[in-house]
Amino acid sequence: MKAVVERFNKVLMEVDREAARLEETGQKKPYRIGDNNPALQHLHTSTLDCPMGFNIEIEGKDWKKLVKTALKTEIYGGGSNPRPLLDLVSESEARQETWHNSRHPWTDEMKQLHAGRPECDDLGACEALGAQHIRRAIDNLRWE
Repeated sequence: MKAVVERFNKVLMEVDREAARLEETGQKKPYRIGDNNPALQHLHTSTLDCPMGFNIEIEGKDWKKLVKTALKTEIYGGGSNPRPLLDLVSESEARQETWHNSRHPWTDEMKQLHAGRPECDDLGACEALGAQHIRRAIDNLRWE
């Protein structure tokens, strides 16, 4: 999951660069808007010239806000993705906690892999997942 957060950071940085380039050159981004109302779904043609959409040109700062808003929903939720990244982190933490709290007997394979001792102490959260690091990295992403 750390690699996913790193990719989000790279994308956000590139969005900042592209928006700055657009502002510097006075260029605008082409953008297509469509009505996603389910009651009108039968009118969509699924082609670029679909009558349910129209094209506009938007300034770099507006494009940047739209893109970052869409990306943010992929991490925090609120978009069409039913499993945003933070939900996956929370589910992984819950699974780790359940596994550690149930005190499963270690198999020979686990004993070998971990030199016979658990990676997590009884005082804190399991660090094998790195959830705290992932959450800190997400907090540092630049959404503005």
